[in-house]
Amino acid sequence: YSFNYSGSNNEMNLDEFRTNIHPEDLAMVKAKLAQINNVSPNYVISYRYNTGTRYAYIKEEGSRVSDGDNVELCGVISILDNYQFERTQTVLDNIKGEPEMLSTIKQLFTQGKVFQIVHLCVESIPDINEKFGRSIGSMALSEYIKLIKHRYVDADMIYRISGLEFIAFITDYRKMDMLKNGLVNGEKILHVSAEYGSIDVKIDVSMGISYSTDANTPQMALANSKEALRFCSNPKFSSNYVYFKDTL
Repeated sequence: YSFNYSGSNNEMNLDEFRTNIHPEDLAMVKAKLAQINNVSPNYVISYRYNTGTRYAYIKEEGSRVSDGDNVELCGVISILDNYQFERTQTVLDNIKGEPEMLSTIKQLFTQGKVFQIVHLCVESIPDINEKFGRSIGSMALSEYIKLIKHRYVDADMIYRISGLEFIAFITDYRKMDMLKNGLVNGEKILHVSAEYGSIDVKIDVSMGISYSTDANTPQMALANSKEALRFCSNPKFSSNYVYFKDTL
């Protein structure tokens, strides 16, 4: 293993590296790495690592590679938000709020754009906070919003409306279709599992979606997506998402 951070290069062998993995996570790490084979050569694993002053959650992504004679695991390590070696802004810190959202939707309407308004609520965060602590809940929320932002949102058009609610605008038709396919295909984007060391977190989300063409004004478009979110949040409703036009 080789590391290069804070301008210096630090190297250590595998045994030395593993002595810094949190004792509660080490057995899990060894077990998962032992499962890597030719059929499933790629892996992603998260665990707590001793930085010298405290434990930080890190994510390791890699693959099993072979040159015919030797087999090695080659991975890249990154620091998860809220557990960085040096404190910097997280994904959530960089997301703008309701005033910027209102300005953007007004501009999109003025330009005559056709777009989707996605109003989502990450409902499971309070339960995660209670079970595992607010630091884990914040990290799970940040990782989920990073996923949505990377996969569907153009030009950083995702905004935090309240602690658990976000609004995103999707202007790319391909990404609109991608979101719909993800929702129809078992709602995988609304039920996500994340592992942080030995902790297994379940992230559950409700999502209300409307089109700009469903409304004559920005205010009406936002009201439609909010109504769709309220509709699918009803315990009697069988799905965790709904398009506004399907509620009529």
